[in-house]
Amino acid sequence: MNNKNNSLNNKPLFHKVLTKNLSFYNFLNIKKPKFINLKTLNQPLSILISLSLISPNPILANIIADINAPKHNQPTILKTPNNAVLIDITKPNNNGISMNEYSKFDASKDGTILNNSMVGSDTITAGYIHANPHLSKSSAKLIVNKVNSNEKSILTGNIEIAGDKADLIIANPSGINIDGTHFINSKSTTLTTGNIEYENGGIKNIAVNKGEILITSRGLKDESNYLNILTHSAKINASIHANEINIITGDNTINKDGSILSNNENSIKTSKFSIDSSSLGGMYANKIKLVGTKNGIGVNNKGKIVASNFIEISSNGDLINSGDIISNKKIEIKAKEIINEGYLVSNSSLSLKAKNIDNDSLISSAILDIKSNSIKNNDTLESIKLDLQTKFLSNEGLIYNYYFATINSDSIINKGKIYANNLEIYNTYDFINLNSLIKANNHLEIYTNNFISTNSNFLSKDGVLLSNNTNIINSNLYNTHIYTKLFFNKNSKFENLNIIDKVLKTNSNLFIEIFQDNLNIKEKEEILSKFMTSYAKNFGYSDEINVVLLNTYEIGANNSQFLGNFNTATPNSIYINLAYINNPVKLTKALGHELYHLISFSKGNFIPNDKEQDILANHQGYLLTYYLNESLKDKKPLYKYQDTKANSYDKKVLYNEEFFNELDKYSSDNVAPVVISLGARVVQATFRSSFVKKISKEAIDKLTKSFIQKCVQCHDFDHGDGLGRARTGPLLKYDLSKALEKDEYHSKFMKKVFIKAGIKFNNSDLIEHRGVVNVGPVTIEGDGGKKLKAGDNAKKQVKNKTNNKITSSPGNNQNQIKKLFDKKNKAGAITIAGKTYLADPTNKGGAKVFKNVPDKDVFKFFKDTAGVKEMPKAQKVFDKKSGKFKGEIYIIKKDGVDYILRDFATQKSKDGSVFSWTLQIKELPNTKNNIELKFK
Repeated sequence: MNNKNNSLNNKPLFHKVLTKNLSFYNFLNIKKPKFINLKTLNQPLSILISLSLISPNPILANIIADINAPKHNQPTILKTPNNAVLIDITKPNNNGISMNEYSKFDASKDGTILNNSMVGSDTITAGYIHANPHLSKSSAKLIVNKVNSNEKSILTGNIEIAGDKADLIIANPSGINIDGTHFINSKSTTLTTGNIEYENGGIKNIAVNKGEILITSRGLKDESNYLNILTHSAKINASIHANEINIITGDNTINKDGSILSNNENSIKTSKFSIDSSSLGGMYANKIKLVGTKNGIGVNNKGKIVASNFIEISSNGDLINSGDIISNKKIEIKAKEIINEGYLVSNSSLSLKAKNIDNDSLISSAILDIKSNSIKNNDTLESIKLDLQTKFLSNEGLIYNYYFATINSDSIINKGKIYANNLEIYNTYDFINLNSLIKANNHLEIYTNNFISTNSNFLSKDGVLLSNNTNIINSNLYNTHIYTKLFFNKNSKFENLNIIDKVLKTNSNLFIEIFQDNLNIKEKEEILSKFMTSYAKNFGYSDEINVVLLNTYEIGANNSQFLGNFNTATPNSIYINLAYINNPVKLTKALGHELYHLISFSKGNFIPNDKEQDILANHQGYLLTYYLNESLKDKKPLYKYQDTKANSYDKKVLYNEEFFNELDKYSSDNVAPVVISLGARVVQATFRSSFVKKISKEAIDKLTKSFIQKCVQCHDFDHGDGLGRARTGPLLKYDLSKALEKDEYHSKFMKKVFIKAGIKFNNSDLIEHRGVVNVGPVTIEGDGGKKLKAGDNAKKQVKNKTNNKITSSPGNNQNQIKKLFDKKNKAGAITIAGKTYLADPTNKGGAKVFKNVPDKDVFKFFKDTAGVKEMPKAQKVFDKKSGKFKGEIYIIKKDGVDYILRDFATQKSKDGSVFSWTLQIKELPNTKNNIELKFK
């Protein structure tokens, strides 16, 4: 079967394949196999098979007691009126074991009865039979039939225990052939080519070192609880129907409970496969367990292995499957090598572990777990949840996932399709894409050392590509989400790169960042310059784009001291941090965007020797201001000013009426900024322009006070790890202060706050949320009710239309935050059970880290915060820079909020765990224009 030509537009492959009609065969245009479905398996086994037990057999059955055996081990052998063989078994010993030895044991089609009745009994095989005279005190619990012969035993008819049920063993080291045998009224049935060893009157173990058991022609049916086949090798050329099938092959010593005490892995090989099932063979049961212990001798299945519950296959050799291995629940397979040319299908979970795995057909399961040194997929791997771990992955087929897929591989060559809802790929060395497709309907993350893509497509709603070396040639990146990151390093190459215009048409941003901290400024500039130049060529822009970066200790390669970004006339943006562009007029025209230059400052990241540095450093946050000359008196477009000095957001800029007037002339939207200082961590919400008209001066005052009061309650109060931005755009943008309560990022919370402030707020007014942190001013921007003309007084227009108020400058704002800090004693404090824990001030990460917090307090924190009764299971934390797993993460979901706790094993202290926590909202209500809310 080969599905390589199936397009992604086809109906998804995964179905509940184990239903009555086995619908996936219909979808794949394959002739439906003539084996039973799993609903039928739940019916009595007598309905599942109709073995033809009346077919002629040229072999005349003989059962002869061994006259050389001890007298008490010689059974009495009789015949019934209908020609069935009746065996009065020997008296059982004190352990309830009846020992019966034969020189020949061939069961005929007329049937064989083992008489375990003390009073006489009705039988299926021969009607009523007499009482067994050997059973004077009790019936047997275990009936052992040992064959002392150089010839195989041939079993061709019913073998029935009359009277009380008992466990049954038939042992012949020379081998057993089964052709149409039906075992009746046994508790368990064991067929073996091993020697039975005894201890204190009971069975100690069974030692197998030779012999073969062959199932042929009319097959085998067993009605006991367990069917055990213990032999050197097994050939299945017909169907086996049982409740539970256990087959153990190889040279083994097997305990009475079925466990393997010892084995000789390196004994002489007598066949290629220890378990060999032909195309006529099949196993149908509730549970099936196949074990092959001989080294290099594997399992070959050309037939059907079907279980309603569980299939386990363990082999020291290869598993070659060209038939069907299907379970309604669980499949576990361990082998040296797995070669699948048939169907490996589970409706619940499927686990594969092997040195090498080659798939040339269908492997499908709800939960698919694959671990191997090497995986070659030439056809279809299908799952709802996929966990694939390997050193080498070659995909020339389809990896199809419906919910979440994780791929960990040292090296990846993808020439096929990887299709998932959510996809994470962790790659240590090389990730090569050739003429391929990777698509994630929701989230895509790729972490790799060396990323090479040629003639390939990437489609995702949002995602991350993190690579030390990135080479993208003739490839398309389709991104439709508001937050997509691409990470590149100094060895990156970009040729004929196409970021499909969906990026520019769906209110989304493409963020480009640098990975690899040891790069110098010049190297980082070169990376971004190459990327933007390659991208801009798609829009007819032929000039090179030069990117200039700044930090405290270094300046740009050409001594330029400014930053920049692209900004569209709509909310669509392509941001590139600190960019300088040759021929901006031409590029602006090519991209269809208005171009503005912005400056970004943060703690430890300022223009060297600039007198404004100390002022900005005091703010200890990210501030954003327009790049202006000192007065804008020459009234030229903003992008012309390349050498002017940056000013912080203070009164000399914001309260300067000339600033408003000149800004309005050269902003495409004629938007006048309005500043409300809320301080602290905020959530940015974007509202429709019409919403601004509802906000009165009094309402803004109420909003400001309400949010600042809420922030006093914030345990993770912070002011140094985020970004507050002033932007131009036709939509009103309002940054709301963050509070910790369960739904306070949610529109329900905002609705309550707006109502409290006397403002009617509906979800339809909301366009988006985004988590940011700000200590400087937070802005509202609207269209002011109409387009402004040059010379109009923007400040008056804002006042008339929005009735808004500038509440404070950064200095005043800083004082407000200090007061809040005083109330909380110190930033980053949390209070649990009356005890206050402070965040570690040395931590440079985004989340607060708290040390020496006892585990019981950690639990209480989550109990009080999220209302949980017990801690969730831990998930592993992957460290993106080191490429290693570095601890555990706990996620508690409550009312649309993810409460996340990180517990790093490397930082355990004797007093308790070192942990950090954040809140994250996955999604907003189903409002038409909502995109997503993220907060970290």
